[in-house]
Amino acid sequence: MVRLKRSRDDKIRSNEVQNSCNDSAPISQSRSSNTMSESNSTQAASHLESSQNQPHIQETIEVESTDILEIIDTEGRIKRKRGIQHAKDVWNLPMGERIVIKCNRFGQPLKKGGGILSGWLGLVARMGNWCPIGYKRWKIVPSRYKIDVLNLTRSKFVLPNSDIDKWVLKSLSRKWKNFRFELKAKYMLEDLTEQQLASNVPHGIVPHQWVDLVRYWFSEKCQLYSQVGKTSRSLHTTHHTTDSMSFGRKRDEFEIEHGREPSRLEFFIETHKRKDGTLDKPSQTIVDNVGKKIVEKGGTSESSEATSELQDEVYTDILGKDRKLVAFLTLLSVRKLNNIMTLTSVRKFKEFLMLLSVRKLNNIMTLTSIRKLKEFLTLLSVRKLQT
Repeated sequence: MVRLKRSRDDKIRSNEVQNSCNDSAPISQSRSSNTMSESNSTQAASHLESSQNQPHIQETIEVESTDILEIIDTEGRIKRKRGIQHAKDVWNLPMGERIVIKCNRFGQPLKKGGGILSGWLGLVARMGNWCPIGYKRWKIVPSRYKIDVLNLTRSKFVLPNSDIDKWVLKSLSRKWKNFRFELKAKYMLEDLTEQQLASNVPHGIVPHQWVDLVRYWFSEKCQLYSQVGKTSRSLHTTHHTTDSMSFGRKRDEFEIEHGREPSRLEFFIETHKRKDGTLDKPSQTIVDNVGKKIVEKGGTSESSEATSELQDEVYTDILGKDRKLVAFLTLLSVRKLNNIMTLTSVRKFKEFLMLLSVRKLNNIMTLTSIRKLKEFLTLLSVRKLQT
């Protein structure tokens, strides 16, 4: 089955290369070799054109119009441009020209170039010839696709070192998952059967990939994971307000303005405040609680470094407890619960999830919820989740 899926994807990629002159979707020849040179990657990427046949779900990015992009050509000459404002403009770069990307010490792209790169990866994640959506998880997408995307990315951007490859793949994974979520939210209506949904292939989606994805959506396992995800998200009471701007770029802005790194509390405020500078009620409650704890621990210090350390300590103490449960639910969903759950274990798990959803746990797990969890985990251990 896996071999058949791979051969179908290869056929699609091959056909797209042959029809590149008549097709406006960005395409390129498959480059599965790890030793392929960057120059060959650039030549292959020159076949790409503006995308018009992909799903009408656009990747928006927030870039600073005053920022200047550095673009380097094949002879090493650097030009500074303001014209590129959108991720789709990357496809129209002259052959051999690449956008220079600068990163912070965490390997996160910064400034306008980082925003363009992030948005461009969002476009690539929506292209079935580069990132097929028919696989159950990003982890099992064949590595050759990921290598191809890295080569394609390096044909359009000058990345500082190989360490950023991890960031690129992580960002691509998140955008790939988000795209599938958007498709599910838009097309998977309650009154549709699996056959009806599978036959309604969205514009720009590879048909056999859509069928595979729909089959997975209707599986018992996927529906259980979906319930886990909904419960996990319901425990998130604070939401960031940075839109498409990455935390790395937000941190860089703070460091430029203040000449130092932000404390965890300061960064929380920066990433959660509204445009008018105010916070929503849950976020404001966290800030107030941290402030009270700081006063209890001896107040502020004349040293900004000491103050930041105290803020970090209190912030971690308060928010760490809230996130342990969310981390557990995320881990539970990622570990896949060892294939197929028995009806009894499903019932136990649903009871536990319902209890979590109703109680919100008030930051502390009740004895009842602990008992339910222990019963569920014991059942998983004993039954071994027979396949």
